[in-house]
Amino acid sequence: KFSFFLCVLVTNKIDDLTTFLQNNCKNLSKPPETLEELGNSLSLLEQLKTNQEEIEGRFPPLYEQFNILRKHEVQVDEKVQEKLDELGNEWQTFANCLHDSDIM
Repeated sequence: KFSFFLCVLVTNKIDDLTTFLQNNCKNLSKPPETLEELGNSLSLLEQLKTNQEEIEGRFPPLYEQFNILRKHEVQVDEKVQEKLDELGNEWQTFANCLHDSDIM
């Protein structure tokens, strides 16, 4: 039962982190149309840059929890495994988005 709970927890964390990265990249990539939107974009960029290490720090615990599941031979849905495998690419896209937004 613990392994099932951990599997659900890891799956939710992967989904949350992926959504967070994608949504923030999308928000930063959207050209502002008003001064208010520009201010909001700049605030978001500053906040994300300030918290970049903290955001990146969310990855190792996910991998660690996933390794615990593997160690205990818990069956993990193939889609969850794919999402976990894709997290590195999502992070790189997000980091590039921060860099590109900072240059603009």
